Amino acid sequence: IDRLLEMSRDEEWIVRGSAVWPVGKLSDIMPKDMKNRIVEDLLEVIDDEDWNVRSGSIWAFGKLEDRDMIPKDIKGKVAEKVFAAYKDEEGAVRGHVALTIGKLRDAVSDEMIDKVIAGLIELTYDIDWNVRGPAALTLGKFIDRVPKGTEEEVSKSLLKLTGDVEWTVRHSAAWAQGQLRTIIPGNLKEELADSLLKLAGDDDWSVRDAAVRALGGLILVIPKNKNKIVIMAVIKLCGDRNGTVRDSAKHALKKLKSIIPRDMEDVSEKYLRSIGG
Repeated sequence: IDRLLEMSRDEEWIVRGSAVWPVGKLSDIMPKDMKNRIVEDLLEVIDDEDWNVRSGSIWAFGKLEDRDMIPKDIKGKVAEKVFAAYKDEEGAVRGHVALTIGKLRDAVSDEMIDKVIAGLIELTYDIDWNVRGPAALTLGKFIDRVPKGTEEEVSKSLLKLTGDVEWTVRHSAAWAQGQLRTIIPGNLKEELADSLLKLAGDDDWSVRDAAVRALGGLILVIPKNKNKIVIMAVIKLCGDRNGTVRDSAKHALKKLKSIIPRDMEDVSEKYLRSIGG
């Protein structure tokens, strides 16, 4: 570890880049008494002239946070430095910023939250799909901290990702859209239901799975005129070719039991019985 930290300050960019990534990869075996030194050294290279070094240091902070290796007294400083790079010229850096700030969620101060939410919204429109996906995922993690007055902007930034060309972005969008249940404006509830219904028919099984899980949590949000079509979509997924999707759909159906139309109770019952519902 000592040698890697020393190499992270090497005069050659390729050496610095080769050093910062292993620091993150080795986070699970690092001595606890090295926390402060590791964090301070990474903070020194987070603004490196080379994008690979910047990207690696930000990613390493995420791995360190996974292992509770960032001291609480400087975690706020780390969050500030990480998110300061969200406008970086390199997509790889912006993507790691979007992902890592989600891991550092609890370190984002109230004074910083407005900027973070605004920045994440901006990143959902990024040209790079490796940025849009993490941005959507992290916005979902911050739903309970969305500033008043920005609910509609946040909702729309996630809803427009329904038609993204990359399945990984659609998967993140489906999960994040499920988190919108607590802030979605009334005028967008129908659009939210339609969005998840579309994602529930996605070609990728993981997108379908995320969508049906999200639908299962929206019982208080789904407009009454959408009840039947939502139940029909969930029932269809109970017979999906993918086992994970089938299981998720059955549990979603159980959560939505109170809105199952009478003329669909019989077909729903066989799936509910299979999970003890």
